[in-house]
Amino acid sequence: MTREERRAAAKAKKQAAQARRMHTAAQPGDLPPSNSDESGNDTDDDDDDLPANPNHTAKSRSQLSDNQEDAQKPQGDLSQLSRREREAIEAHQARQRYLKLHAEGKTEEARSDLARLAIVREQREADRLRKEAEKEEKVELAKQRAAERDAKLQASKGGKKKGAPKRK
Repeated sequence: MTREERRAAAKAKKQAAQARRMHTAAQPGDLPPSNSDESGNDTDDDDDDLPANPNHTAKSRSQLSDNQEDAQKPQGDLSQLSRREREAIEAHQARQRYLKLHAEGKTEEARSDLARLAIVREQREADRLRKEAEKEEKVELAKQRAAERDAKLQASKGGKKKGAPKRK
């Protein structure tokens, strides 16, 4: 094979790969083709052409699809799964049951939490009432002191003046 034939074969191979790539649907993370920059659209719709996140790669997409396939395994037939998979599924189901019961307040932990919460509420209400009573008491005491002060002031004004008489 001559050099020109090898070049022609490589060029044909490259063009075929580009054609295949152009016919496939765009995946998240794929960059737009280089010729789309020259499309002439100068509107605000240029952002729609960009991928959601250029850091997404084909490898991460394949890992994501593997995880989704694992999540979609049939839950009914546990005998076909390995021991680890079966135990993981059972543990997950048990945790979900516990969380549901806990949210409904039917577990011991939830009952103790609710009891503790009721005690805290009672303490806060008692503290609020005590502070309110102390505040009212302070206001009453301040009123009494002000009244006593006013009475002393009135008594001192109305009585005989103390001290030496003024010289004329």
